[in-house]
Amino acid sequence: MSEKASRADRIKDAMRGRPIAWLAEQLGVALSTAHSYLKGTVPPADVAIKIANILEIDLRWYINGEETQSTTNEAVLAVPLVDTQFNSVGSVAYTSELLSSLTPDPGDVRCMLQKGTAMRPTIPENAETLFVPMTADPEDGRIYVLVSAGRALVRRVMQTTDGQWKAVCDNPAFRGEEKDIVDPQSFIGEVIWTSHRP
Repeated sequence: MSEKASRADRIKDAMRGRPIAWLAEQLGVALSTAHSYLKGTVPPADVAIKIANILEIDLRWYINGEETQSTTNEAVLAVPLVDTQFNSVGSVAYTSELLSSLTPDPGDVRCMLQKGTAMRPTIPENAETLFVPMTADPEDGRIYVLVSAGRALVRRVMQTTDGQWKAVCDNPAFRGEEKDIVDPQSFIGEVIWTSHRP
């Protein structure tokens, strides 16, 4: 197998089923450029570093297949990936160190890809969004996974002066449009981490 083909296999494995559009969004490059990286083309050094950081892989392993201690000894956990109707659609791998730093029980973590641009720039479209089930009352100004019309939404919530909760989009283009009062029963999980463009 050629070096280019081997590199293509490594980056495809590191993508863990995520779409090319997600990588392009994370890197801030055209879809065709991201596609060339998935075909094994070596990116410029600064982009290669971004890819390694975004995919949480060792740069030397990505470029030339060199195994290092950090990539072989780091514990990795599979986090269930769910769609907007909470159906399981696979899994994504995260280091146990990262998950343990985010929550006391990494086994409760779920991942969902952010759909749409309503939460931009905080959460770009297709960003991986990790959340855990609700264990406490919501807090004003935090980001949660909510159910609305049978579908999951990621929204910041604000408490009104009369004690109700409303869902708020972070994207300034949506300001003034959303005034959705949300039922406390619609809160599914608290967002604890999200991938985003570096």
